[in-house]
Amino acid sequence: MRVNVLTPGFTTSNGSAFLFPLVVHKYALRDASIDVRLVRRSAAGLTDCDVLAIDSKEFRNEWAGQRSRARDLISSYRDTGTKIIWFDTTDSTGTLQAPVISIVDKYLKSQLLADKTRYTERVYGGRVHSEFYNQTSGITDDDCGAVDEPITLGDTSKLGISWNSGLADYSTYGPIRIGLYRRVAIAKLLHYPGATGAPSSRRSNNLSARFGISYSKATVRYQREKIQYLLAGRLNTQKVGRRGYIKELRRSKVVLSPFGWGEITLKDFEVFLTGGMLLKPAMDHMQTWPNFYEKDVTYLSHGWDLSDLEERIEWAIDNVADRQAISAEGQRRYIEYTSGGSAAELFTEHFKSLVIDVVGTVVNSVSRGDSAVIEGPRFKFGKNWQNFVGSIEEGQRRDARTALSGLLDVESLEHESFLDAGCGSGIVSLAARELGAERIHSFDYDNDSVEATRTLVSESKSGSEWTVEQGSLTDEQYLAGLGQF
Repeated sequence: MRVNVLTPGFTTSNGSAFLFPLVVHKYALRDASIDVRLVRRSAAGLTDCDVLAIDSKEFRNEWAGQRSRARDLISSYRDTGTKIIWFDTTDSTGTLQAPVISIVDKYLKSQLLADKTRYTERVYGGRVHSEFYNQTSGITDDDCGAVDEPITLGDTSKLGISWNSGLADYSTYGPIRIGLYRRVAIAKLLHYPGATGAPSSRRSNNLSARFGISYSKATVRYQREKIQYLLAGRLNTQKVGRRGYIKELRRSKVVLSPFGWGEITLKDFEVFLTGGMLLKPAMDHMQTWPNFYEKDVTYLSHGWDLSDLEERIEWAIDNVADRQAISAEGQRRYIEYTSGGSAAELFTEHFKSLVIDVVGTVVNSVSRGDSAVIEGPRFKFGKNWQNFVGSIEEGQRRDARTALSGLLDVESLEHESFLDAGCGSGIVSLAARELGAERIHSFDYDNDSVEATRTLVSESKSGSEWTVEQGSLTDEQYLAGLGQF
């Protein structure tokens, strides 16, 4: 089965989290006979597929002023006979891009209201927490309407859950690696990190609550402003640099993560990785996948009115065993779906269920041999890489060095050897050389990629031993002859 994903790419945090598992689990998906390809709107054969998955960010700029044109274009895709799945990658459960529902086969969202009938009504400000603070505290927005029109009860059957923004890299250097991938599209830059802090470790800081309040809508920033007021004098909520922030999380017992534009925030996943206990407004009004939010099991909940916030903080600090049990389960579940041994299988099965729901069955269109390697035509990226290496700028080289240093968690590669399997453009090998690697060996199946990397070797002035040759990861004899790196 071919699934084309129409997307602008890794342009936003939510959009990156949507695409991240599709890139990381590409070969697991192929093992399940699902060939996923990221495409642009101008691509030839855009609808030459079984399913066209549309990232809502693709039409982000047109949705406000050119909605009719966008609808006509999406309708034309569907007229080809291709099944259309709309992937809504916006933040909040309450917001729906309602006008698109009638022209797609399935509407999937990262998180949905548990009660889907709520989508047949207007939600103040397009967010249920905006509506809550409007109704209970009289908070109003200048633009007080719902973001979109309500849908019909019949259309609620088209709603489903894709995957939430937890499926990306939220380690210290994760944003750097994703940013670098955005520029050079080297798949090895994307991977899921392991846990960086044990829930049972000694933690000197009772509470961390770093967050901003610069939201344009009063109903969105109200919760955070009230938390700042309640905890004034007790802690500093001002943001700090990323490395200092992650270090603070690793030594914090409790981490408070209020709602923002949406209920799920990236801080949640940083907390799971670093092993603290996540304290959040109750999330049982919504459903998502993976289910990282089981009330008082993977996170500690407090009321939206904040009346029990300080009591919950004190309970968590005083009840060490209970707090650590919640922290441990939150971290265990997060790792299970990201860097765990079954993560690829779990995502593949979920994705497969989404497309089967639309198509009915997965047709085996990916040929395989007897080995565990996918057989079929190899894609030649070398010509593109040759064009790329001719225009590499110092900023790109610096980004590559920073990303590689963060990936390996080292400041230098002096006295080290470095093996670059599937070297592509060679920019990662170049980064290793500039970080001081003593010996580098780069190889790729594509001869044009080999030549692209050799171009970098000839232009590099470092004295490292750097060899480049044609080779394949599927050639066991070749791999055996490489020696140890």
